[in-house]
Amino acid sequence: MVSFHSVAMNGGVQHSIEHFGIEELPTIASAYRLFGIDKVADLLLEAEQFSMDGNSLSLMEDTLDRRYGKAVHNDAALVERFETYFRDNPSAFAPL
Repeated sequence: MVSFHSVAMNGGVQHSIEHFGIEELPTIASAYRLFGIDKVADLLLEAEQFSMDGNSLSLMEDTLDRRYGKAVHNDAALVERFETYFRDNPSAFAPL
């Protein structure tokens, strides 16, 4: 999720999808969903279906970026979600 976000913030969501591959979208979407960012998970699965239907993601590039930006407006939004998840689920992580 963090790697996908990094590429998306630098080159756009379409670029990040192309970088990781359409086949990775369900896994990436699961990571966003785990941290409660369902709007991005849904967006990625819509993009996957759009592409699987034979459409070019360039047709929805602006939509991808706009919707992603609303859901994750900056890096701090991901940090906040992680901290909340970590606080609520400490046993999900190995001790230091």
